[in-house]
Formats: sequence, C-alpha cells, structure tokens
Amino acid sequence: HGFEYAVFAGNSVGLLRGGNNLPWGDDYDIIVFEKHATTFSQVIAPEFEHFGFKTETIIKNNTSGGVVVSGMKVCGPSIQFNKCSRGSVGTSVFQCDVFFSYFDKNKFLKNCGDWGLYHQKNIPYDTVLPFKKQMFHGMFLPFFNNPKKEVEICYTNIDKCSIFSHHLQKSQNNLSGTIFFQSLLWNY
Repeated sequence: HGFEYAVFAGNSVGLLRGGNNLPWGDDYDIIVFEKHATTFSQVIAPEFEHFGFKTETIIKNNTSGGVVVSGMKVCGPSIQFNKCSRGSVGTSVFQCDVFFSYFDKNKFLKNCGDWGLYHQKNIPYDTVLPFKKQMFHGMFLPFFNNPKKEVEICYTNIDKCSIFSHHLQKSQNNLSGTIFFQSLLWNY
C-alpha cells in the first residue's frame, strides 16, 4: 500500500545482539507514520483480521488533553508446538505493537498519543530516517537508519551488558530498574 514502516525498540536490541528477537521478546514493535495510520487501520488491519488475526486500536489521552489513536495491537491465532521430545505442547501467539508516530517541531520521534518508551527519549530524525533493511529472523525488514544509536538512547549502552526498560520494576536489589548480565556472551 505504499507506506513505510520500521521495526524498532526491543527488536533493535535483538538485531544488534544476534539478528533475532531476544529470548524473552514476545512481539514485534513497528513504527507507522501518522500520515499512514488511516491506511493501516482501514486497509491493513481488516486484512489481518481476514487471516485470523485480532486487532485492537490503542486510544490514549495525549499531553494536550485530546483523545487520539496512538497505535494498534495485532495478535495472531494461537499456534500449538512441541516443546521437547517428551511430547509436551506449548502455545505461541504472534503479537505486534504498532505505534503511530510523527516528528515534532524539534525533529524528534514522538507517538501520536504519548505512548511508548521512545516517546520520551527524543530520538532524532537522522537516527530514524532513512529506514534501512536488515536481516532479522531470516527476513529483510526495515529498521531505523541507526539502530545502535536508537538502542543507546532508549536502553543505554548494551555493550556494557545492561539494559534499562520501563517494564522493569525497581526493587531492593535493583534500584535502577536495569538488567545486568555477567558476561558479554548471551547464551540463547
């Protein structure tokens, strides 16, 4: 349908680490620019539903007090798979979070409804565009122009084996909400 999108966020961490989702990654995160949000909602989402996916529109209150569509969640049908040779069965569901986005007057990437970690991180225009195709899970998918810079801005320096995420809870032993790894080698 002639519109651009890019995979980003946690998927960019996986891209940098080894070209796949991280072991705990359960979804794809993509950016669709605001000018294509209507096409995505009215043309692409019904196609997903035709093939058995479920879609949910994400509506948020933005900082100016207005209610806006800020994105969609797309979930695939449940897929059963054998977990091991003993015959146990697992279930997997494809999920994709779609973030409707724009560049503000300072050329920082923002979400239409103030949704998502990236909205507060001020990712510059030249880190995002032009999108570049990268090999990810054996497919060429569009990512940001500079995924390493995006990851540093949103999650800190992953080369030091630490990742900060808004999903992590601070605790007595983890005051920063940061994951630290003991080795530079990640065993998948």
